[in-house]
Amino acid sequence: MAIQIYQAVLATLAVFILHRLYRYSKLSSRAAGFPPGPGTVPFLGNLHQLPISRPELKFATFARQFGSITGIKAGCQNMIILNTWQAVRDLLEQKGSIYSSRPTIPVCEIVVPGGLNPALNPYGDLWRGQRKKLVDFLGGERTDKMKPVQDAESTQMIFDMLKSPVNFEHHVDRSFGAVILATVFGQRGKTFEHGGKIESFFKVEEQWSAAVGPTSSPPINSFPFLNSVPDWLTPWKGWKLRALGIKGEQERLYIGLLNETRERLSHGKGANCFLSQCLVTQEKEWYDDTYLAYLGGVLLEGGAETSSSATMVFIMAMAAFPEVLERAQEEVDRVCGVSRLPGQEDTANLPYIRACMLEVLRWRPVTPLAIPHHTTAQDTYQTYNVPAGTDVVINCWMINHDETFYDSPATFNPSRYILNDFGASAPVDLETNKGRRLNYTFGAGRRVCPGQRFAENSMMMLFAKLVWAFDIEATGKLPLDLQEGWTEGVVIRPKNLPVKFKLRGGDRKKVVHDAWLEADAFLQQFE
Repeated sequence: MAIQIYQAVLATLAVFILHRLYRYSKLSSRAAGFPPGPGTVPFLGNLHQLPISRPELKFATFARQFGSITGIKAGCQNMIILNTWQAVRDLLEQKGSIYSSRPTIPVCEIVVPGGLNPALNPYGDLWRGQRKKLVDFLGGERTDKMKPVQDAESTQMIFDMLKSPVNFEHHVDRSFGAVILATVFGQRGKTFEHGGKIESFFKVEEQWSAAVGPTSSPPINSFPFLNSVPDWLTPWKGWKLRALGIKGEQERLYIGLLNETRERLSHGKGANCFLSQCLVTQEKEWYDDTYLAYLGGVLLEGGAETSSSATMVFIMAMAAFPEVLERAQEEVDRVCGVSRLPGQEDTANLPYIRACMLEVLRWRPVTPLAIPHHTTAQDTYQTYNVPAGTDVVINCWMINHDETFYDSPATFNPSRYILNDFGASAPVDLETNKGRRLNYTFGAGRRVCPGQRFAENSMMMLFAKLVWAFDIEATGKLPLDLQEGWTEGVVIRPKNLPVKFKLRGGDRKKVVHDAWLEADAFLQQFE
């Protein structure tokens, strides 16, 4: 009898396993009407074809083969890659009501549960409330009122680089982090000291970016059964504990910053910063401290990391293409001379610096695939079926390197943006290109970054000051081809750049020192 029961249990278990295997095999195959893409294999779908590093380059290969939209099966998870600006416009811009959510990312559910991070939470009332707060702070002319802080912090960056050029990456990070600290939290980030606010932020941000990497946690969306498997039995042993560690560090940092802002506000300091304004209306609008702390934290994440990463690309490009650097220097010298640093009042008169910024964002976008969108209802596009629950990726890399639109898109050539605003190889028909963005580094649709203008203001001032003050030279091989020497994650940047900074001629050292004294006096209000 016992043997019969044992055999029955084994038979039932075998049937269950075979049924699940059959089910996952069917789910991983391409359904009729799904957008075209590479062939699938049972269980994996297309996962075996997706590289861990630089997936945007593989997606570009798919785009040339399959057209404006590529269908991918990541196990049983549907994914579409939008390879043209028209596809982005048609779906994310014109059908935003069903293309504006976010996929469920298990590690994010641990680190930022309950929709705390507006960049990651689902589309709905909570997100709309958070979005409105961010747009009210960053939208329109309001962002230009923050230019004096951006001007002063970029001046300190030049001064810091003059004193210690070997630590230039820390100085860049400090500058952008300090701008957010001042405008959002009303505090000064004067140094990149170990254990300080800015160093702590970039440290936890590096861990956070690694945690959401494609191989850092089990692909539960692709294989839901993995959610029931203890992580110590998988190759991702300890991923939940690592995520909890990141959650603790973020909470400590963001809530600590909020409490310091509240304390400063009680002493009459920092009344004009974003979180001080939120704290004034906290009881009326029923915001708890965690909600506000993470609202400020996402501004720190979005405003500091992306801009500093783009600046590292700019520095690499100036070292790699000395003829571009020379032309940029000629422009700032013509506008500012040698007796003063470029400032907030000069950016409108520096079209070539602006062209360099736009070309940096096009040539090596620091968010080549951005954060996926997620459909909340079934849709039809062209002749294809897009199921509900599909992940939607903007292939910013492919759009930025479209050979039918850009002349030699692989070449770094800021002059393309002098010829026309879009950098196109031919005059742009505005009717045909209606709805096209200058670039897609900041996303698109209802999830487009609300801080784009803020970021561009910061980069313009910092880029202008860099080329005014320094000659930038390569001291080794630069990672121009993306194959190695870059970080991994949602936001990427070249790392350990082999470059040196040489102060240009004239009395620039004294000019920088005097400008820093003035900037330091201005920034003392945030201490």
